[in-house]
Amino acid sequence: MLLTCAIVLSGYFSVYPQETKEAISFLDRQVRDKLCNALTKEEAIMAMSIVAPEVTQYSQVRDELETGMLKIMYVQKGWGNFSIGPFQMKPRFAEILEAGKKSLFTNSQKTEREKRNDRIQRLSCLDGQIAYLLLFIETVRIKTADIRFNTDEEKLVYWATLYNGGLHLSKEQVKTYLAVKQFPRYGTKFNYAEVCLEFYRYFKLEYSL
Repeated sequence: MLLTCAIVLSGYFSVYPQETKEAISFLDRQVRDKLCNALTKEEAIMAMSIVAPEVTQYSQVRDELETGMLKIMYVQKGWGNFSIGPFQMKPRFAEILEAGKKSLFTNSQKTEREKRNDRIQRLSCLDGQIAYLLLFIETVRIKTADIRFNTDEEKLVYWATLYNGGLHLSKEQVKTYLAVKQFPRYGTKFNYAEVCLEFYRYFKLEYSL
C-alpha cells in the first residue's frame, strides 16, 4: 500500500529539543530492553517511535493532578475517555486491546468494577503501559496483515496513526488523518505520525539498523 499523503518532517526535534532529548533518554534506559526482549529489533524501534511523542509531552506531576479524580470516576462509572501515563493511553484504548485477547488480563471471577480498577492500576505503571504497547503491536500486526507496505516507514506511519487516532480507523480515514496537525496539545502543531517518523529515523541511525 502506498500512502499518498507525503510526510514532510518539519523539525519537531528543533522545536522541542529538551523534551526530545529527555524522551529518548527515558525510552533508552527504561523501555528499549523490555521491548527488544518481546519484539524484533525493527518492531521494538517502531514501538518506541510510536509512543515517543507522548513521552516528550508527559509530566508525572501534571498527569497525577489531571487524572486523579478521573481514575476514580472510571472505576466507579466506567468513564474512560482520558489519557494516563508516559504513553498517554486511555482506559478505552486498553479495553479495546484486551477485547482482542481476553486471556491476557481477564479474570472472569471479578466484577466489572474490579476489572476497571485492575486496568487503571496497570495503566498507572510503566510495566503495565509497556504490556499494552506490546499488545498494540500484536494487534496492529494482525489488523494490517493484508496491507502491502512498500517500506518500513510506511508501516510505521500507518501504525502510529492507528495508535493516535484509534484502532477503528479505516485505510481511507488513516490517509485523511495524516493531514491533521493537532499534536501536541499546546504549542506548535505537528501531525502525530510525522513526529513518530522523525523519532524512527533517529532510532534507526542510533541503533544502526
